[in-house]
Amino acid sequence: MQNVSEQPTIWTLIERVPGETVPLEEGLGKVESTPLHVAAGKPSPRTGWWFTPAKAHSRRHFKQGDIFPTIEGSTYGDTYWQWSPDQSSPSL
Repeated sequence: MQNVSEQPTIWTLIERVPGETVPLEEGLGKVESTPLHVAAGKPSPRTGWWFTPAKAHSRRHFKQGDIFPTIEGSTYGDTYWQWSPDQSSPSL
């Protein structure tokens, strides 16, 4: 739904000053992205900590290229591994 209002709007024209800005595509450089989830049997696209909802406390470290295992006997269904937001090593 579009937001429509009767309030006055102030527009400001912004011009690029040659030599003072960097094009967006140059400024970002290479941006790494990690898939949200990867099916079991597929290789890990990135080294780090991953977990699967198919098994409690399943968070573990995989190296890039390692094959994600299937969790046998899980009632969850197909096994998908997800990138863990916590990339710190577990504390004992």
